[in-house]
Amino acid sequence: MAQAAWRLDIPDFGVPEEAALRAVLAAMLAEMRAAPDAAYHVGCRAGLGRTGLALACLGAMTGVAEPIAWLRATYDPRAVETPAQEALVARFVAPSP
Repeated sequence: MAQAAWRLDIPDFGVPEEAALRAVLAAMLAEMRAAPDAAYHVGCRAGLGRTGLALACLGAMTGVAEPIAWLRATYDPRAVETPAQEALVARFVAPSP
C-alpha cells in the first residue's frame, strides 16, 4: 500500500472516525511487519495529540496492555492530549465483541 493511503486528516486536538483509523493503522502495521527495517513516519504539527493517538493505537494493536502509559514513558509524557483521544485509544485496547 502506498504511503499516501496511510494519510488520515484529523483536526487538531480531535479524533478521527474509528473505522478509518483502524483501516489506516492496519495497513501500516501490515507493511511494517512485511518490511520491519524500513522507516515509517507518524506525525502531526506538534507530535503529541494526534501522533500520540496513532502511536498508542498501534501499540494497542500489537499487544501493549497500557498503550498511553507506555507511550508517555517511552516517547513523550504529554502524548495523547484530550479525553476524546484517550477514549479512542481505550477502545483499541478493549477486546472486540
